[in-house]
Formats: sequence, structure tokens, C-alpha cells
Amino acid sequence: MLLRRPPFGDKAFVEIDYALRQDAQNFTEHILVTGWGKTDQSAMIYGMSRDGTFSAAYDGFATIGCGENVARNMLMMLGCARHLPFEYALYAVAASKFAAESCAGVGSSTAIAVTRKPKGKNDTSYSFVQPEQQAELRALWEKHTKPRVPEEAFGTLCKISQEVIGSASPMAVLAAVLHSTQSASQKKAR
Repeated sequence: MLLRRPPFGDKAFVEIDYALRQDAQNFTEHILVTGWGKTDQSAMIYGMSRDGTFSAAYDGFATIGCGENVARNMLMMLGCARHLPFEYALYAVAASKFAAESCAGVGSSTAIAVTRKPKGKNDTSYSFVQPEQQAELRALWEKHTKPRVPEEAFGTLCKISQEVIGSASPMAVLAAVLHSTQSASQKKAR
């Protein structure tokens, strides 16, 4: 509801409003603002986008950008919540970023800033996870958390695919054969 008449007239206002709303579909910017309440555990997380505003204070985390859905899913799969110790949260956040790289528009370079409630006047409220530390986190994610189809599943997947659609893709058959050959040679080596 307008409180006062626009200086350029109602018709022009409607046209400008319509043009802005149409053009807004081209923008995907998100803003995330964090802060603290009176206690160390009272983190405040607020977000804003063209779709509106939200608070994620009770969740303890928020995601934004092109990969936000994948990142949010990874955080939830890892049990991220506001009560987690820092070490768990650090890994969950890094893993969610790495997982989000599977989305169009999300690159592999990143800066991870850790913010905290300052304890005193001269205390800094942030620090950065250094590139070599990020590389260590990525190596852990690649080894332990990165989603992938297990090699030993391809034989079963090819069988099911054959039964359901009448064929199996050449890539899946090749993966099944390679896995079965590797497994057989490992058994002989024992």
C-alpha cells in the first residue's frame, strides 16, 4: 500500500514497478548477515534475497548462492546444527562448499572466514582458514565424504538396468568388468 502518491504519477509507478519486478528475475544475489547476542551461543544469522528475508538462528547455519541447495543438504547430512563444536562445524561447512562445486556457477576457489564473538575490546572477531588448511579439508572430503557410486555396485546396477530397461550403458558395463577383474586379481594375490 502506498502511503503517498508517487511524484511521477500512478501510471508511471505501475510501469516502473512492473519493469523492476520483471528485471529482478535476472538477479540471484543473496546477502547473509551474522552477529551475536548476549551469550557466546546466541549467533544470529539473517539472509536476504529477491524472494525475501529469513532467519536461520535456530538452524545454526544458512546457505546462499548457486549451490545453496546442495550445500544445505550436505550440512544436514553431516548433522550440522548450532550446538556443534567448532571442529565439526568447520568440516561440515568445508564439505558443503566442496559438494556445491558440482553446481553450475560454483567455482573451486574459496575463502573460508571464521567469525566469533569478540571477548574484549582488542580481540579480533574473525580469522581465515588458510589455503593449505583448505587443501587438507578437501583431501579429507575427497577420501571420506564425497558422494560417489561404489565400484562394487556396478555389477548389480548393470543387472538391474538390464532387467528394467533392457540394456546397460557401456560405461557401467566397463566399470563392472574392471571392478570384477581387480577384485579377482586381489584375491589371487592373497
